[in-house]
Amino acid sequence: MFEIKINERDYYVFREKEFNIIGNLNTPFLSHPNYYDLNITETSLQYTNNKNVIIPADLLEFNKITNQISASFGLPITLEEYETLYELYLDQMNENPTEEFIKLKEIKQDIEHAKTLVKKNKRA
Repeated sequence: MFEIKINERDYYVFREKEFNIIGNLNTPFLSHPNYYDLNITETSLQYTNNKNVIIPADLLEFNKITNQISASFGLPITLEEYETLYELYLDQMNENPTEEFIKLKEIKQDIEHAKTLVKKNKRA
């Protein structure tokens, strides 16, 4: 999942199987878009996206007082659209990196360093 800004609006973008909505079953009738899978247990239900989706940030809200989350299914996007949005995300993070992005970049650099060390040890 990553957050991007397009035309002054914030969006969350989720890869396939990355966004889950879990809740309690309180209605005998359920509907959902075909880009989500529904799993019902005795005590809960779970929606999972089976395609990449984009969701406006204002449609995902967490109420700290009631511990309730308001969520939206969002809209499905193609792999090409996902890749384009990810490129935009990388551009935005390079211009104005968040602390989390900096830490993730450091982890990726450490992984690359570890790969280099393993290759050197295999040659020796």
